[in-house]
Amino acid sequence: MLRILRRKITLILSCCTVIAGCAPRPPAQPPALGGYSEARAQLEDCIRQQMRRHGVVGLSLAVLEDQQVVFSGGFGWADQEAKVPATAQTRYRAGSISKVFTAAAVMQLAEAGRIDIDAPLTTALPDFSVRVGDNDATPITPRLVMTHHAGLPEGILEGFWTDQPQPIESELATLREQYRSFPPGLVHAYSNLGYTLLGVALQQLDGQPYDELMQRRLLQPLGMADSSFAAAPPAGPLAARAYDIKGRPAHEPGLREVPAGGLNTTAPDLVRFARMCFADGNLDGTPVLSPPSVAEMSRPQNADCPLDADLRVGLAWHFVPELAQGAGPVLMHDGGTINHRSILVLLPAHKLAVAVLANSAGAGEAVVEIARQALSLYLAAHSGIVQPRPSAALTLNDRYPPAPSERFSGAYMTEIGFLTIGGSDEKLRVDTGNGTLVMTPREHGYQGLSYHLLGFIPINLGRLGEYRFTRARIAEREVLLAATPGGFMLAGERIEPVPIPASWRNRLGSYRYVGSDAFLAKQLGPVRLLLDQGFLLAEITADQGVQRMALAPVNDERAVVRGLGRSRGESVLAIDSDEAGDTLQYAGLVFRRQHHREGQQ
Repeated sequence: MLRILRRKITLILSCCTVIAGCAPRPPAQPPALGGYSEARAQLEDCIRQQMRRHGVVGLSLAVLEDQQVVFSGGFGWADQEAKVPATAQTRYRAGSISKVFTAAAVMQLAEAGRIDIDAPLTTALPDFSVRVGDNDATPITPRLVMTHHAGLPEGILEGFWTDQPQPIESELATLREQYRSFPPGLVHAYSNLGYTLLGVALQQLDGQPYDELMQRRLLQPLGMADSSFAAAPPAGPLAARAYDIKGRPAHEPGLREVPAGGLNTTAPDLVRFARMCFADGNLDGTPVLSPPSVAEMSRPQNADCPLDADLRVGLAWHFVPELAQGAGPVLMHDGGTINHRSILVLLPAHKLAVAVLANSAGAGEAVVEIARQALSLYLAAHSGIVQPRPSAALTLNDRYPPAPSERFSGAYMTEIGFLTIGGSDEKLRVDTGNGTLVMTPREHGYQGLSYHLLGFIPINLGRLGEYRFTRARIAEREVLLAATPGGFMLAGERIEPVPIPASWRNRLGSYRYVGSDAFLAKQLGPVRLLLDQGFLLAEITADQGVQRMALAPVNDERAVVRGLGRSRGESVLAIDSDEAGDTLQYAGLVFRRQHHREGQQ
């Protein structure tokens, strides 16, 4: 559910464009070794192209080579209506890049012996508790939190986006009534909540509010003079105005989860963190982190987690090899608030980094592609390493071989919600609830997706159309894997119908959000609890589309969202009341039934 609300995901079919209308330009000749002027010219051309293609209003970036910023600048408008151009000094909301800084602060305290990242989190945060719905007694540790393997829910939605947020420590009380999503260490499940808990622990151990301790411990030593951690987005003459998915001026709300997403910064400030990493934790002679801490943050932490497949994460960092092939480890973290998008990428082996920030909700793909092109161009100019031309070729993978078509038939919980796959060996139909895609065998027998409007007009599915899929059994789970340029990633889990007790059947119907969060009240439409093909589904309507989530009842009062990964494994709690009618709670949100026994099939 949070993926709809926080990232404002649109329906896959509504985002697609006709293939003939959006063919990408062929790659230009890479610059020669030392050809920095040509690298800059090509990058500027790429930026303008991407901004036009995605309707980005304003964007800034900085490219770092070891200890020197070799290119920085702004494009478009920081404030289009006031005719304020974007510059290198324009301040944006960096979103989840904040997590890298929170992890760095944790490592500072670990160096001082004030926190053990492998001890239970309760050692550093005694008031932390969460309900456990299984028999796994593995403790949640700061290391597991920093790698998103703690099994915590993604976040408490009530009050997540608001101009008057509660203090971050208020989530401790709310969390006591929530359930853990997965046993710790089972699977990568991204959690904003986890990083907020780390922020609370930092406050208690350091004795200062989170924003103040981050200023003293990191931003000031890093010389990030134009940066701050705050619940409110940036303000003042250098602040970027926010724009929605259609390029219209929009309100950027405040954020409660400051340790997870509250960094306001500029592109040149952001690469100062990379400068510190490239200098083994020092910046201009000022020690910020120890070399072992920098190395530990940059080390893959989850190689022994089979359900993660080829996904690799460090402490806060994600490894994304497809952004720069043949260049050693590629460390990345991106960020997205309601209307701001960002990315920070480091190539430690070549001491090359890029930061891109934008003020438009539609800029997600643009900032990634611009970062990719910046790394490609400056890597060629700096080291003579030329990136291969884009290719759809997929090599056969012995660990994850192609599966026969008949193994795909069934129901799945995936990144886009509940879907079903069925059909013949030559053509499988993928029903997402919002439309039907076609899955057919491609290279080496791996499956690929396509869509034809009215049955004959080809529609570009973007990155989704480039993925190839297979089926596998991993850790006793039947999973759907997607082959991406960075390897095979968990895309979903095959699920079977489970018994639906009378208590949950009696709750079928339409529900409305009845909480006090004004932002969510505008975003959320009706939520239907229904039966479809033997599955208990929650059909969630938000301002950008509909998503269906399969639920598995645990008992008469609790059900869990099925599947593996982000937003899955979380609990839906039922509260029955003769006076108020049936009430459901999810991630701190409260929904009340409007129409009884609607939607049975």
